Amino acid sequence: MAPPALIARAGLYTIAMMGSISFVGATAKQEKYLYLGGPLLAGVALVAVSGFAPLVLPATAVRTLAFTENIWLYGGLAVFGGFTLYDVQKILMHARMAERGLMAKDPVNESISLELDFLNIFIRMVQILMMQQGR
Repeated sequence: MAPPALIARAGLYTIAMMGSISFVGATAKQEKYLYLGGPLLAGVALVAVSGFAPLVLPATAVRTLAFTENIWLYGGLAVFGGFTLYDVQKILMHARMAERGLMAKDPVNESISLELDFLNIFIRMVQILMMQQGR
């Protein structure tokens, strides 16, 4: 179990990361980062495959397992940071479309993607800090 101070630090780091990336997405030109959806989906697939590597690789392949763990941690951190940028831009685009009456307002469903980004980033932050504490 992680100590409360470490969880608080991971929470602060996650809030700082999410806040800064959301600020960039909110102040950028309209739909500037919406093209990232496809590459981010490929990145999530790579992160997911690296998460399943310990199930397939033998336990003797320690270097390979360590490499796939780093892909899962740091690659996942980068991918979900990118998804935060993408999701903020998507939410703003949907809000503009809802203002024009082109689609229904749905703030709850729009916010779920940001919550999932937050959780994924937070989990990885806790794991990274736990690894650093163990050294």
